[in-house]
This record gives sequence, structure tokens and C-alpha cells, in this order.
Amino acid sequence: MKKLILIYILFICANVAFSQDQIQYSQILKTQGLLNPAYNGVRDMVSGIILYRNQWTGIDGAPVSEAINIHSPINMLDGLGGGIVVTRDQVALDEKINAYAAISYHINFNDDKARLSFGLQGGINSFRVDLSKVISDKGSIDPLFSSQQSWLKPNFGAGVFYYTNNFFAGLSVPEMFYYTSSTSTYSTKNFQYFYYAGYLIDKLQDFKLKPAILVEQMAGTPLQLDVSFNTYYKDIVGVNIGWRRNDALIFGIDYNITPFLGISYSYDYTLSTLNLISKGSHEISITFEISKTPSAVKQKNIDNIKIPNIRYF
Repeated sequence: MKKLILIYILFICANVAFSQDQIQYSQILKTQGLLNPAYNGVRDMVSGIILYRNQWTGIDGAPVSEAINIHSPINMLDGLGGGIVVTRDQVALDEKINAYAAISYHINFNDDKARLSFGLQGGINSFRVDLSKVISDKGSIDPLFSSQQSWLKPNFGAGVFYYTNNFFAGLSVPEMFYYTSSTSTYSTKNFQYFYYAGYLIDKLQDFKLKPAILVEQMAGTPLQLDVSFNTYYKDIVGVNIGWRRNDALIFGIDYNITPFLGISYSYDYTLSTLNLISKGSHEISITFEISKTPSAVKQKNIDNIKIPNIRYF
């Protein structure tokens, strides 16, 4: 049974995860630098996220993902920001590692009540499949699968991000080149577009509400839609519920240990036929900020915009 499941995962996931289709994070809108290079440097301090995702637990060879994004303003020029993004995805015998450096430029307009940023990123995609780990029915390594395949290729991405005190929206293409996992050949006709937006409602005394939506579009694949609704209490605890089209219901909780350190957990209840063999997906992240002014966020580049806590945007 385990071999049948492994074959299933290799057939389905290897094409989804490593034919340039982005791994889906349930908490992606919490720290958008993983998705959009234009987001890097939006706050006047060093900010970041460390994320781990275990998808479809209970299935041998199911996807496991790790990601880190750290970004900050660049003081040599007002409005300039930069960051790094590193992701690792393991699906059965396949491993893909992406490493990017991003740069962004943020422009104030509308009497300094809004900002528009543009971002670019560049880096490498690394792919490796270790066939030597394939075990035969007799429990020995199959000599027909004794080789390893690997390649290292460049890639680039771009994005636009608009934000005010309470609203944000973005458009991005994180990877311009579409590489196939087996041959490392590429195409520029299969862009994967991300469109997303959210609104922070902070008129209530102790509560903040944030509805958000994310749309993922790629030629030849079904349109992916994520809808989420988040509730925060006294800037300390947050509860999230979401829905991913044809895939999962998402439940999450956020806890801010300090104003500059938080931890989040999400559970995806699988809605597809994988629910028959999967125990769902788990995702945990740590968000952090390093501020020169512990009691308040400096706003030297933004006159009238007070960017909310990173857990909201």
C-alpha cells in the first residue's frame, strides 16, 4: 500500500510542486515577502518569517516545506528596501531549493496617505532527485534506480504592492522561468500570477478583523482561490478560518509573545479525495521584527501611514 501511495505522490506532486507550481502556504498573506518581492522593506525595521509546512500527513512521500524571508529598508535611499527568500520543498525523492535576493522601491502619493511599491528578485532554482533511495519488494536497493539527477538554474520574479493604513493589494509573478523537473528546460509561457488583497477593520475597541483573498492563475491549470477571515483580540491572540477552492478548510491561531515576536499555527482539513488517506496539513511559523525603537515603530519614510503590526499585513 505504501508503494502505491508513493507512486501516487510521485505522479501527482512531482508535477505540481516541481514543474514550477508554487507550494501552497496557508499563512502566505501574513508575510508576503515569500510571494511578492515588492513587499520587502515595507516596514521601517528588519522583519522576517520562518515557516515549516507538513502537507498531507500520513502519506509516505507527501510534501514537506521550509521557508525563510528577512527584509528591511535600505538606508542609502528613502523608499528603497531589500530582502532574501530561501525555500526548500521535499516531495518523495524530489528536492527543490530556491534562493532569491529582492529589491523594492516604495513611492508615497495621495498626500502621503498611501504607498505603491515595485519589486524585483533574482536567484537560483536547484532541483535534485535521489533514485538510489528506491527500495525493492525484497527490501534491497533496486540497481535500476541507482542514479541521481540534479540541476541548478537562474530565475527571476517581479511584483507590485499597494498599501494604506488599512488596505493592501498585490500582484506578483515570483518566477519568470518555468522549468520542468526532469529535463531542466524552461519556458516563459507559463507565468504563475498571484493577485491578492485584504482589509484591516480596527474600529472596534479590542478587536481587529481582516478579510483577505488570494487568486492564483497559471496557464493549463485550474484557477486557485483562497479566502480567509481573521480576528485579532487586543493585538495578542488571533483566530483564522479560510477556504481553499477544491482543496481544504483552514483553521489557524496566532499568538504574539511580544510586540516584535509571534508564533502562528494552521491546520488544513483536506476536502479532496486525499482525505481518505491524509490526516490533513500542518503549518507553523515564527514572525519577528528587530526595531531600534522598542516602544514605537519609526516612520521616517512614511509621514501619514502607520503600518500595522506585521501579523496583520
